[in-house]
Amino acid sequence: MVSDRDFDEVKIQYLNMIHAIISRMGTITPAIKGLAIALLVAMPSFVPKLDDPYRCFLFVGIGAMTAGFLCLDMYYLMLEKRYRELYEHVRQGKHDVDFDLSLPKTKSKKFPGGFSKVSFVSGLKSPSIWIFYSVLIITMICIMAATQGGGNGTQDVYIV
Repeated sequence: MVSDRDFDEVKIQYLNMIHAIISRMGTITPAIKGLAIALLVAMPSFVPKLDDPYRCFLFVGIGAMTAGFLCLDMYYLMLEKRYRELYEHVRQGKHDVDFDLSLPKTKSKKFPGGFSKVSFVSGLKSPSIWIFYSVLIITMICIMAATQGGGNGTQDVYIV
């Protein structure tokens, strides 16, 4: 028979395992954002070297990569929220200590109380996502507008 003290130690080990996953998820997001910023910073260095027909492809490609980074960021945020909820359920005793680290469905036989619906799209509601990527997209549009000139990277600027 397992004593209360042994059970508490086992529960703490399980919580530490879940916390380690949450910590790793938290370190992935800054890496994704760093790659997105590096892509944006590199963009102006390629623009003057391209002729007008190819400039459009560059912006479409960078826009697609930015959208890919946005989706990755939202996915990892969704996973992190689900693991935080698993952590809370274990901490409160609503989930058995079975060392299973797979994420539960919203309702299943194993989790009759169910977990809240954390969806992929709910990541857009997070300020860490929408503020960062809004600024990134606005900056990319400004760079596109500023580089609309001749194929040699020069353009005429008129001040009204």
